[in-house]
Amino acid sequence: MTPIARRTALAATTAAVLPTTRRAHAAAEPDVIVVGAGLAGLYAATLLEEQGLKVVVLEGRERVGGRVYTLNNLPGKPEAGGEVFGAYYARCTDMAQKLGLTLKVPRPRSQAADADLMMNLRGQNIQLQEWENHPLNPHPDDLKKYTPWQVFFSVLPKQNPLSNLDDWWDPKFRQYDIRFYDYLKSKGFKDEAIRLQEANSAYGNTMYDVSALHIFHYYVWASLQASGGPRGQIVGGNGKLPEGMAALLKSEIRFKTKIIGFRSDDTGAEVVTADNKTIRAKRVICTLPFSLTRFVKFDPALSGVQREAVELMPYYKTFQIHYAIEKPFWEKDGLPPSMWTDSPFDRLNLLYDDAGRPACYLAYVNGLEAGALDRMTPEAADVFVRSEIEKVRPAAKGALKALRVHSNQNDPFIGGSYAYWNPGQPSRMPGEIAKPLGRIHFAGEHTALTNRGMEGAMESGERAALEVLGAL
Repeated sequence: MTPIARRTALAATTAAVLPTTRRAHAAAEPDVIVVGAGLAGLYAATLLEEQGLKVVVLEGRERVGGRVYTLNNLPGKPEAGGEVFGAYYARCTDMAQKLGLTLKVPRPRSQAADADLMMNLRGQNIQLQEWENHPLNPHPDDLKKYTPWQVFFSVLPKQNPLSNLDDWWDPKFRQYDIRFYDYLKSKGFKDEAIRLQEANSAYGNTMYDVSALHIFHYYVWASLQASGGPRGQIVGGNGKLPEGMAALLKSEIRFKTKIIGFRSDDTGAEVVTADNKTIRAKRVICTLPFSLTRFVKFDPALSGVQREAVELMPYYKTFQIHYAIEKPFWEKDGLPPSMWTDSPFDRLNLLYDDAGRPACYLAYVNGLEAGALDRMTPEAADVFVRSEIEKVRPAAKGALKALRVHSNQNDPFIGGSYAYWNPGQPSRMPGEIAKPLGRIHFAGEHTALTNRGMEGAMESGERAALEVLGAL
């Protein structure tokens, strides 16, 4: 039985006129064009093929996977994105099993375990056992024993007014569609405590631009995943999932194909490529993140809430530098190897290989600090970050060598790490932003209504495939 059978019981729109292009011969037209070979696009393509449709997948990169990318050329083979599977990532797990892939319970990699971790705030090194009584601890008295990340991931979820995954678009919860900053203030948090939440946030580049309703939905989703047991990774790297899905396809994947526009009329849909060619099909599924969709033209034009979402939906900013370990400096200064800070490098996490041996370091910078690094050259960003690390840990001087410097915002195929919702958006946009535009359908984690991350991408690909099957 197919997965469908099991589960069935862009300031993009500034111009509607696209350039005249060369059209492929009608006899070669596929049933469906899928734009994007990430999880959403590949899953949609596999489901459509299972139902006998002819599919063509267009991908701008020279590889599949999108934001799911195992860095096989770096020590320890860390994940550049899509690090772990939640316990209830049903679609991801089903597909992994279908592909014969094995899941394992990983040692934390990009999120350092507390045993490996210290803090640095306002330039002061703080051991975790010192935090409760430290003069820089700004938490309310009843929360002083909790670190900032414990407050976000353990304390605040217990105050969540939502209990179900679909509550976040229920009108009765609209009172929470406010700035997360305002919610924290209502709970007695001082500005300094909120600043620490912002220093290494999980969603929102600031606490002013993310809706509390979005955070509450994330808490429901994260709680569900945690209730099912430990998280997992694919043996050999999570990149094997999209690679395996691509290998299943009978259809063609056309790499290095950039899209500049879409057309739809009563007879079919077209995709216009950057080299001025048109590819036509009965239907199109667009999985481009809205951070890229806003630079693509549509004919007819997007409008209303959908256009607003394409133009204004924010994306979480992250900047990563993977470092080779020239010497284990933490052994020299006797401090924990990983750091959570309010400095310009945010987090420095020691990553491990599958045998539990130190493999490399990851400087994971997010939010406003990531935006500052975006304006530097990769070489200048590396020099700046290393100098900031050495201010905190002088023993690190000469111990780190950059292997990979990457900004998701400057990546022309991403434009940001993942979508989140501004205050006021969850009350109006869910369910509206993914509605088909004529014969053009939309998928991607930003359009998922229930899940987030990799499972959200798969959910959206399934929804779009079902829409297409229902329409053909």
